[in-house]
Amino acid sequence: MTMISSHCGKGETGGCCSTKDRHRPASINTCSSQAPIYTLDSPTSSSSLSPTYPPGRSLFDNPSTPASAVPLLATTSDVKTLSTHVSLAARCYAAMRRLFVLHKHDKHSHSHGSCGHHHDGYGLVSREEHHHSHSHSHCDHDHPHDHDHPHDHDHDHDDLEVFAKDADYLDLPGRYRVTLLVLGMDCPSCSPRVVRALNSLPSVGECHVDVFAGRATVTYHPDHVDTTEMTRHVTASTGFQCQIVQDGPVGAGGPTRRMQVQLDQPMDEKDLDMEGVRIAREEHELIEVEYQVGLNPRDVLAAFKSWGGVYVPVQESSIDSAQQEVLRLLHLTTVSAVLCFPVLVFAWAPLPPHPAIYGGISLALTTLIQVYVARPIYVSGIRALTVQRTIDMDLLVALSTGTAYLFSTIAYAFREAGRPIDHQGESYFETSALLVTLVMLGRLIAAYARRRSTNAVAQLASMQVDQATLVLSTHTQTIPTGLVHVHDILRLEPGDRVPTDGRVVEGEAYVDESSITGESAPVSKRPGAILVAGTIIMSNSSRLDMRVTLSPDENTLARMAELMRAAQGARLGVQDTADRVAGWLAPVVLVLGTITLIAWAGVGLAAANRVVDPSARAAERREAVVDSIGYAVAVLVVSCPCAIALCVPMVAVIAVAVGTRRGVLFKTVEALESAYDVSVVVFDKTGTLTLGKLSVDESTYIPQNTLPWLSTDRGIQSVVRALTGSSTHPVSAAVHEHVATILGASSPPADGLDVTSVPGKGLEAVVDGVVIRGGSAVWAAGGGVVQDLGEHTVFVVSVATDPAHSVFTCIAQYTLSDSIRPDAPATIRSLVQRGLQVHILSGDNHRVVARTASALGIPLDQARGECSPEEKAQWIKFLQGADPDDCESGCSSHHKSTSSHRRHKVMFIGDGTNDALALVQSDVGISLGGGTDVASSAAHVVLLSSLHTGLNDVFNLARAARRRVWINFAWAGVYNAVAIVLACGVLGRARIPPRWAGLGELVSVLPVVLVAWSLGVVDW
Repeated sequence: MTMISSHCGKGETGGCCSTKDRHRPASINTCSSQAPIYTLDSPTSSSSLSPTYPPGRSLFDNPSTPASAVPLLATTSDVKTLSTHVSLAARCYAAMRRLFVLHKHDKHSHSHGSCGHHHDGYGLVSREEHHHSHSHSHCDHDHPHDHDHPHDHDHDHDDLEVFAKDADYLDLPGRYRVTLLVLGMDCPSCSPRVVRALNSLPSVGECHVDVFAGRATVTYHPDHVDTTEMTRHVTASTGFQCQIVQDGPVGAGGPTRRMQVQLDQPMDEKDLDMEGVRIAREEHELIEVEYQVGLNPRDVLAAFKSWGGVYVPVQESSIDSAQQEVLRLLHLTTVSAVLCFPVLVFAWAPLPPHPAIYGGISLALTTLIQVYVARPIYVSGIRALTVQRTIDMDLLVALSTGTAYLFSTIAYAFREAGRPIDHQGESYFETSALLVTLVMLGRLIAAYARRRSTNAVAQLASMQVDQATLVLSTHTQTIPTGLVHVHDILRLEPGDRVPTDGRVVEGEAYVDESSITGESAPVSKRPGAILVAGTIIMSNSSRLDMRVTLSPDENTLARMAELMRAAQGARLGVQDTADRVAGWLAPVVLVLGTITLIAWAGVGLAAANRVVDPSARAAERREAVVDSIGYAVAVLVVSCPCAIALCVPMVAVIAVAVGTRRGVLFKTVEALESAYDVSVVVFDKTGTLTLGKLSVDESTYIPQNTLPWLSTDRGIQSVVRALTGSSTHPVSAAVHEHVATILGASSPPADGLDVTSVPGKGLEAVVDGVVIRGGSAVWAAGGGVVQDLGEHTVFVVSVATDPAHSVFTCIAQYTLSDSIRPDAPATIRSLVQRGLQVHILSGDNHRVVARTASALGIPLDQARGECSPEEKAQWIKFLQGADPDDCESGCSSHHKSTSSHRRHKVMFIGDGTNDALALVQSDVGISLGGGTDVASSAAHVVLLSSLHTGLNDVFNLARAARRRVWINFAWAGVYNAVAIVLACGVLGRARIPPRWAGLGELVSVLPVVLVAWSLGVVDW
């Protein structure tokens, strides 16, 4: 028979990085002085063992990328064409800017036809009317528009360049994304200052600040703002030091990777003779090289051999920055404590009377504290007020400690002049010194807490080994893990940690996967089994050889760390409320401090005026002023917006870290928030409630004499093997394994078919005009007769010689069986005990689904089979509260009579490609760790642990996190209310002295930190 050759389908053509236009140099934060450097004995890998292939895919890949897509290297002509288009677009935009005014649309929005574009907020417009042109084609990229429609504008055009908000502008080619390391952010309330500073720059687009990692990610246009200017502006506006971590074009050049190379002599990039490689940044002799993913990193390194190039591992900058911040605050706190101690001794200890000497020493030491330790607080507070027009905690601390210091200095001068301000002759040097010391101590503890909360990322990084053993054709070689390439063969000895993801090609061993899945039992690995980066070969096992499927920067550890950073840096909805409260607290406290000063001064002066003796009256007046200053200082310092701002992110960061440690990966922190409100849980069946390891129980073949290549059972089996060979669906895989076993090695595989996967239905191919289908009985038979196989999973193969009339003839039927997961019954019972409603939606036939539901105790009216991917999504939409008339297929009509129509938060658990739509539609989509790439990308949570343990952890962690957030809010609110009342003196003798008001930050933040940390130590 004749077979049509298989091809890769829709390829992804990546642009080349070989352009000679080097991006402007920027500093590289690498800690290279302490990092080891590497060179290679042999510049290239064994081509026979390690051909250059596109990289493998991980379970976290983007769902928009088809699994069959193969990244291809662009040719030089492609690069030139792309460069021409980018240059043309840039020139067109420059011309448009000269003709049009960039301004803000506050009163209207535009939605144009079927092209799907919606312009709202900002755009390029003339002063009278908008001109758009539409040229539509059915594709998913931008289109030009051409139609006119006038608009009445009731707003002015004064704002001519609001680059940061123009969506059309940001979609133009040439955007760059830079990641900045921001040092000095003390709490989440600092992030709005950084955002405001960045958004004030021209052409800045998306801006995201992660306080815990000390990072800011920004998109911008390099023609309008320079990264060096960006860092200077942020530092000038906020006082925070900035360093550039990574910078590069957005979506340009195709999939690329980077490595750092140390040169021992200068080089000119023009002398670099290797396509797909460019120098992204350089600092002295340390360069950052960007190269196409299809290139072997060892070949890339070898290209720099003429200049003495050696490989330098990249350090984890966010971990280093957090440690630097802790060390900086530790240094300042220690210095302040050492200088403060003598001041406290002079003020409180029963020493011989030498006020002039004690006062002079106290003045000198307190001045050092003000100038050296408190300087960052003064700078930050003044910049917040003068540059960003905001009042923050730094300004309150600066006002209070500065007032105490200034008053103490004046009081000391008056006392030495023989005219003491108060009758006791006391000063406030100890107040000023102790305030700064206690504030710095509180910030040190908060920084240490943030450092500890991000330890999970550091732990993941520590699980990535530095070196790997590469198997070459004649020998082995130890190389840095960063130089490992896809399809390399690596050797693992007992006790070794797996360098990156791959599959066993030789040997058998037990592997400890507890660091990834949380499951303590070792897992047996044989040839073909998957190995995950960071897992450990048991010491009592034998040696393994593995073939690399994912490079180290794309393996499970790297993606887990990436997901954790993204989740920990994300914001819960309630965080906006917390930030607004924290933002209002500082101005309110400033007003209260002013009122306290005026009130107590008024009360004291009124009392002094009733004193008859003139000298006593003057002394009482001075005493009233001193007391009022003390009350005002206490009010300004004792409040703490940081406690309010930390309530949510501290809990979220710890919760995500705890989940990761237990094998639950939260890809979005919103999933943690939504899981608490879930009332309906919907399961897919195959591979979720069942093991997904189907086996063929019975097979039937119906030879077709009219088609010679289908006239025998073996001919049909050969076609079935070719049809199912590339499918990863559990049913297709089981059928393929069955027929491959029957045919055996003596029967060579047939040529590949050009197979099309039809989601929710099956597989289809065309051979010499004959359509071959394999999949669900209803679809594959196409009206043909199918044997009633009862409560079994069925895979039907059929052919149609006349596809136009959709007349299909069944040529093979397979009945398959699956086993329910051992932990599935306990999982369902646990969910029911929580008061949750459990459903099953499956593409399998109704009777198979009903049998599974009965075995698990799920009501039959909450189990449905033969659902397409669209039907699954529609059912979930209906459960979420959508109007039944908006739900297609037959789902809504079924539910009209079986359930009340009310709003639910729906969780969906699945593992197959068919589940992607349902995962996206659900409020919380969960995919099992063994699921396909698309499903895991569409999911909000990935379970690497068992189903029962993982789901329990999700619900328990969501409940515990929600409880701790509200506990923290309650504490922060009660603390600030009580502390301000005590500080302002309305309770008389029960008050907070100004010198101890600096404890406020420590007392308010420490419980918030401890409550959040309890997530990791308390059995919730």
